[in-house]
Amino acid sequence: MAIISKRVPVDDRLLDVLLHFITIQSEKDEEKQLFHLSPTLELMVVFNFGSPISASFGHSKEKRQVIDRITILGPIRKTLNYELSGKVDVLALPFMYDGVYRLLPDLQVNKHVAKIDKTVLEAYINGLEPIWEKLTKESSTVDRIALLTDFLLNGGLAKRDIELKPLMAAEADVHVRSINPVKSMANKASLSDRTVQLRFQKYVGYSPKELIRFLRFKLVVVFIREQALPIDWFDIIVKFEYHDQSHLIKDFKYYTGLSPRQFLKVCKGDNFCMNHP
Repeated sequence: MAIISKRVPVDDRLLDVLLHFITIQSEKDEEKQLFHLSPTLELMVVFNFGSPISASFGHSKEKRQVIDRITILGPIRKTLNYELSGKVDVLALPFMYDGVYRLLPDLQVNKHVAKIDKTVLEAYINGLEPIWEKLTKESSTVDRIALLTDFLLNGGLAKRDIELKPLMAAEADVHVRSINPVKSMANKASLSDRTVQLRFQKYVGYSPKELIRFLRFKLVVVFIREQALPIDWFDIIVKFEYHDQSHLIKDFKYYTGLSPRQFLKVCKGDNFCMNHP
C-alpha cells in the first residue's frame, strides 16, 4: 500500500490555533520517496512514530535535519523537502499565527524558533516527550487526535496574549490586497503602525508585510497547480500584480530556491503537497 497523507479537521475550539491535523502513514515498509511541501509560513510540531525522516528547505542539500520523535519546524518560509522510507507514521500540527507560541509561551521573546538557543529548544521538546509517549501507545489516528485535542484544550495551550488580540481582530484584512493591513490593524486597535509591526513580529514570527508577500505567492502556486500546460507567465504577472518578470522570479527563488519553470515541474508532480486551510 502507498504512503497516504490525510488532513483531519480539528475541534472547533482549536480553529484559532490549528488549521487541521496532518497524518502520513503506510501499512508496510516503503522504499525511499521524496516529497515537497509548499511554503506555509506556519510553525509546525511534528510527532514521528516511524523511521527517521531526512528533511531540507528550499534548494539546499547541505543543511539537512532529521525529524525523529518530536521536531519543531518553521516558520516554513521555503519549500520543505522530506524523504520518507521504512515505516511511515507521522502526526503533524500546523499552527496558525501565534498558535505554537501559545503551546510554548516563552518562544515569544524571540522572532524565530531557528534563533532560539539549541539547549532551550531541546528543553521545550523534552517537555513534549510525555505526550509523545502517550501518543505512541495509541493504535488509531482517531485516538491519537482525541488525546492531543484533550491535551491542547486542557492546559496544553496558554491564552492568547492580550497584546495580540486587537491585531487578530483585523486578521481578515491581510487577505484583501487593496487594504494596508498594518494601518487597518493600527486603526482598529488604536495603536501606531510601528507598534503593530513589532507585536506582529514578536508573536507570529514574521511581519505583516512578509505575510502579504507570502499570501500572493501562495495564490500563484494554487493557480499554477490548477492550470493546464503551457503556463502563460505574463498572464500571472498581470493577474497577481507583479511589477515584471524579475519580480516574479525573485519570489520563486526566495520561497522555493527554483525558477518558475523549474518549480512547475515539481509542483505538477504527485509528491508535491500544499497545506490548504
